[in-house]
Amino acid sequence: DRFGTRLAFGTAGLRGELGAGTNRMNRVLVTQAAAGFAAFLTERAAGTRAPFASGSAGRLGADDDKADAGSTRTTCSRCD
Repeated sequence: DRFGTRLAFGTAGLRGELGAGTNRMNRVLVTQAAAGFAAFLTERAAGTRAPFASGSAGRLGADDDKADAGSTRTTCSRCD
């Protein structure tokens, strides 16, 4: 089950059981999601600068996720 599928991004964001694997919430998944979102924003920004905000959960490990997502955000050249 841990590697049977990828955790899906839904209307409430990323939600899932904590643990290793592509079907679990972990630092790798958060970093990949942040990079994908940064690429999406860069593609859609069309030469403009866009404000960027992110939120995080209050669960154990959320501070690590926030740091990983924040460092990935620097790849978005059009995000403030």
